[in-house]
Amino acid sequence: MRIWLLGLAVLTLVPTASLTPTCADPGTANQAANDRNLRSSGFEPSRYRLVWDDEFDRLSLSDNFPTTERWQTHFGKWNVRNLPDNGDKGVKVADWTPLVSGRTVAEALKSVGDPSKPGGFLHVVTKGTLKLHAYTLPERLQSEFWGFPYVASMISGESSFHQAYGYWEVRLRLNHLGKGHHFALWLVSTDAIWPPEIDLLEVVGTNLHQFTANLNDGGKTKPAMKFYEEPSTPDGFHVFGLQRTPEVIRWMIDGHVIRETPELIGQKELYLIASFEIASRWPGNPDETTPWPAEVEIDYVRIYAPP
Repeated sequence: MRIWLLGLAVLTLVPTASLTPTCADPGTANQAANDRNLRSSGFEPSRYRLVWDDEFDRLSLSDNFPTTERWQTHFGKWNVRNLPDNGDKGVKVADWTPLVSGRTVAEALKSVGDPSKPGGFLHVVTKGTLKLHAYTLPERLQSEFWGFPYVASMISGESSFHQAYGYWEVRLRLNHLGKGHHFALWLVSTDAIWPPEIDLLEVVGTNLHQFTANLNDGGKTKPAMKFYEEPSTPDGFHVFGLQRTPEVIRWMIDGHVIRETPELIGQKELYLIASFEIASRWPGNPDETTPWPAEVEIDYVRIYAPP
């Protein structure tokens, strides 16, 4: 994600909504042992144990921080809904977030004829996957959205689970991305200090088949970014894995190691984020070829602890 922060005070603040949907828990690592075995890619390191997961059978999401839900819609400890120092112009909200006008995000998007997906607009759970979306906003709606020209989804696990060492695994597919879109799957520290940052995946819409596995540990590891070509799969889904031990950080895709570096961050607790940036420095501005809504589909998130 390459956050450029000189101080958190410069970040854009947007009011936090007080509404939280009523959602059933989609399942935790307390499931029966045989159920755990069914939910295994076979790529997790030997003798690691599943300690947290979301299979996205239901949506557990809050616009509050902190929350008892599994995910939240924005950067809670930083108290921001975009990353302006990256040039990010997409505000991160939920369908039920109240806008300046008093109506909700979903009501505003419906008013301009944006087609709602089954289950909503921004965070859509259907058939066991979560679809994250981003939309462009017509000029007449932008004042309702605090002046932002785009609205986007993200999920942050900072309230639900974090660990220093272990293995993180996410299966996802990039369904609709184009110019002006930047998607990242990343780990940051619970102390709200940046760096460190570990990116399981970064991709921009202008080069959809070039993936990056990145590490920002304050300049200790160089180069920070590892570029590689997307491997082919029958359905476009990929399994992204990250193993962190006291000695090494290891990035994997579909069970294959693509990068390995010495561990130089120290014993910091990390949590997972999946997020869009829109019209930021790296992808540039959208144009007439950009597909809307942008869409990334997540099949599951699974987190393992070492033996």
